[in-house]
Amino acid sequence: MEKGKFYFIKDSFYKLFKEEKLMKNKEIIDLKEHNRPCFYTYYDENTKIYWLIPISSKTEKYRKIYNYKMQKNKICDTIVFGNVLGYEKVFLIQNMFPIIQEFIQKEYKNKDNKSVAVTSILQKRIDEKAQKVLKLQRIGINLIFPDVLKMEEKLLEILKESKMNKVELEKIKEKALAEHIPIIMDDTLEVIEKLLEDKKIHRILEIGTAVGYSAICFSEFLEDGGNIDTIEREEERVIKARENIKKAEVEDKINIYFGDAVEILPTFEGKYDMIFIDAAKGKYPFFLSHALRLLSDDGIILADNVLYKGYVMSDYNKHKQRTAVRNLREYIKEVTENPDLETEILEVGDGLAVSIRKEDEII
Repeated sequence: MEKGKFYFIKDSFYKLFKEEKLMKNKEIIDLKEHNRPCFYTYYDENTKIYWLIPISSKTEKYRKIYNYKMQKNKICDTIVFGNVLGYEKVFLIQNMFPIIQEFIQKEYKNKDNKSVAVTSILQKRIDEKAQKVLKLQRIGINLIFPDVLKMEEKLLEILKESKMNKVELEKIKEKALAEHIPIIMDDTLEVIEKLLEDKKIHRILEIGTAVGYSAICFSEFLEDGGNIDTIEREEERVIKARENIKKAEVEDKINIYFGDAVEILPTFEGKYDMIFIDAAKGKYPFFLSHALRLLSDDGIILADNVLYKGYVMSDYNKHKQRTAVRNLREYIKEVTENPDLETEILEVGDGLAVSIRKEDEII
């Protein structure tokens, strides 16, 4: 997360906090319910907690409230008007609330997939008023509608109890994106999180470590005493992954194997509850053969990027990516036709193949 940007929130946040006055911020646009949009981010330097400020398109409604407060009190710090993507919006500081990274679904971006930002002048005005209102809230002058201090206390407890250093995790993510290193996408990660909600995960196998970001994220899914084995063939990435895993404070849960998965996988034994494939696209069928051998009963195989920029489901046949596309098609064919698996191809990220071993399968 970054201050001054806009984010969508996961539904799990509203399951945890059932505060009546907490704005869910869904608006009807073109007769359709918009996906809980446009929470503006303010950062509290004192507690190191982010706060989200709902924004609204109902400018006339809030203009009347603003004018009433100005006439009555000569001041209004709880409502700010400003421009977002060429439209006037209302920033509702009176409805702001705290949040942490694990409840953020994804960043709200424009049609060119770029971050949405306000002017520096508007950002300063919003931040100054949010800081003032929050300071008053802390001394008992309640200008914010939800019981935000109680929420903040709960979020700080969650951070304290977390199995990893999430501040470092966010830094790892931002650095990888800035350096154009491919990492698991937020929407893909959210799907995986939902898939594993009711599963007890003791062992995870990952084929393709990169800089360790996905393995660190997956460590949250582990039962106590669980572990992750992850394979990476590029030495520079192995070095960086080890550094990142140590920073995230999960080095006791993740084992990195340096080398080619084609050579390492045949040496593995035992069963894994989840196997995540995100490595050389041309080797996916080979990876699958060993994934099936190593998968536990009722285990799950996840293969990322199986649609590969849309090439796999098109008539793409150019020489450059022909082998990768052909083998990804073979992978999809094998997992969808295998009678021992229940498979679904999800159009999330660059395509995610979800294959679950049927419960009555005996090997």
